Amino acid sequence: MHHVLLFYKLVSIQDPKSELKRHREVCKALQLLGRVLLGHDGINATLSGSEESIRLYREYMNQHRLFKNTDFKH
Repeated sequence: MHHVLLFYKLVSIQDPKSELKRHREVCKALQLLGRVLLGHDGINATLSGSEESIRLYREYMNQHRLFKNTDFKH
């Protein structure tokens, strides 16, 4: 069964292209589908995947210096 994760966080991102590339790599590795909008002023995403993939993505985000403490909607 697939689960959906929604979130946004307003935060200053110096190099959004590099951050987006990293997010794409993580999402691909975790087999997550959806969209990630990332710009100089923050991130907004809707992702879907297995419960385990969503859990691992949340762990990745909570360890990220810019995105820790993001308020996820599951």
